[in-house]
Amino acid sequence: MIRTYDFVPVRRWCRRAECFADLLAGGEGWVPCRSGHIESLDPPDFGDPSDLVGLRRQVTVGDAFVAALDDVVVDKFCPVPFPVNSYNVFVAPSLALADTWHDEASHAALLERRGETGFATVGGRRLACRLYDDAEPDLRVEPAALLLASRFTHSDYAHWMLDLLPRLWALSLFERSATLPLVVPDATLAPFQQETLRALGVTNPLIPLNCRRAHFDRLYLPSFFAPGALSRVQAQWIGSRLRRVFGVEGGRAGGRGLLVAGHSGGRGFADPDALARRLAPLGFETVRPGDLSVAERARLFAAARVVVAPEGPGNADMLFAPPDAALIEVCPAGQASDQFHLLTKLGGQRYGRVLGTAGEEGLRVDVDRVMAAVVQALRAW
Repeated sequence: MIRTYDFVPVRRWCRRAECFADLLAGGEGWVPCRSGHIESLDPPDFGDPSDLVGLRRQVTVGDAFVAALDDVVVDKFCPVPFPVNSYNVFVAPSLALADTWHDEASHAALLERRGETGFATVGGRRLACRLYDDAEPDLRVEPAALLLASRFTHSDYAHWMLDLLPRLWALSLFERSATLPLVVPDATLAPFQQETLRALGVTNPLIPLNCRRAHFDRLYLPSFFAPGALSRVQAQWIGSRLRRVFGVEGGRAGGRGLLVAGHSGGRGFADPDALARRLAPLGFETVRPGDLSVAERARLFAAARVVVAPEGPGNADMLFAPPDAALIEVCPAGQASDQFHLLTKLGGQRYGRVLGTAGEEGLRVDVDRVMAAVVQALRAW
């Protein structure tokens, strides 16, 4: 049956428990684990001022929490062409938890932008409707499990690194954490997903969401470290662990400049050779990190001084770059996000942006404008 639904925040649906032990004892509710705060960010360092309009300088971060939920359904129903990206947790028919991605506002905005919100005309007014298929669950899970799956983490490198892996912080709350099943996005994990789980020493049983709807008798839901946005503690938590296991901790940026020709999935520069010719005399090497293991990517970025890259998920590799490194991101005009501006600033790095034009052949950009930003970055280093 196709139903409409709305969001309810975890903290409105569940009682607040005094401590996590109450939830382990069988009670349903939520426990705050870290207080919310405001992140004040420095503005971008390099680029034409006209390219930098609208980048936010302040981010509001919500409380981090863990919730224990009984008798819930995790639903992957989502219209084509996004059949595996939606992970809503239904606590009752027509009620999904808002905090399964970031927060209620960002969740609702994404649903509309991704075409998951339908519209109906009632009394001459156009009303938004969120729709889902309230079918019988395909899978029933009896043992208590921890939900790691969230939007876009099935195949997107950045969302896996920055959104899903940091939820592992909740394992520290469990006495026998290695035995707790983890709910992951899909039965088939990409090589980078398998590699990072191994590197972090995760040996827990995995429950893949390889069906449309899964019913859980008891589900633990950890928030991000930052409901609402990427936070400093979130980036530092996952970044420090991955840098340690890949052996790239500490040190100052090296003399290497990196030109990222493109990201996995086809996103890249329309003419990377034109950029490479201009950047080569400045010591830049052209790389395609998507062809490398995560450990190799870590070593590559740990020695970087300045990185020039098209906007894309691979820029999450700035997690491995030293604090004095710089990212110059080339973004499609009118489509740019501030995800990696946030990441670099939270990591104490420098950031610049140059706008380009997206086309079928790739991202086109004025090479002179890129070079101007690179020169600024090299002078400031």
